[in-house]
Amino acid sequence: MKLPNKFALATIAAFALSAPALAQADAEAGQAVQVRFTGIDPESGTLWISLCTREEVPKIAEGGCAHSARIPAKEGAEHTFNPSAPGVYVISAFHDDNDNGRLDFDDQGIPFEAIGNSRNAVGEFGPPTFDQTKFDVRPSSQTSQTLSLSIEMRRIEMP
Repeated sequence: MKLPNKFALATIAAFALSAPALAQADAEAGQAVQVRFTGIDPESGTLWISLCTREEVPKIAEGGCAHSARIPAKEGAEHTFNPSAPGVYVISAFHDDNDNGRLDFDDQGIPFEAIGNSRNAVGEFGPPTFDQTKFDVRPSSQTSQTLSLSIEMRRIEMP
């Protein structure tokens, strides 16, 4: 009787050991999150959107969120995220109406361009907190429903 070589055994063992982890990863994906944007004016440029966990929020300006997208800016624009895990998330977006690839600020650090956050939260002196904007994403294995959110894009107006 001929025994399998070490390479074949190692390959079989690797697949056998990883199969449960792969199955669990599929079962633990988060439900889809669809977001619709209103208040887009002008209807030009790009919406930059990020779906972030609490740990990712401090890195949002550097593109540190695992789930990000850029879509054409138009009233009623929609995007669907498929989070890799259930958990607590926030969505933050800005309207890059001049398409220069960044959020523009005035001399006082106030954004020129429209911004929006999940739960339509607005901060008093700066961005809203994580707790003001957070929402729960359930495991996709527990629901087939897409979580639908609406975000109103707003320009910060100074008195």
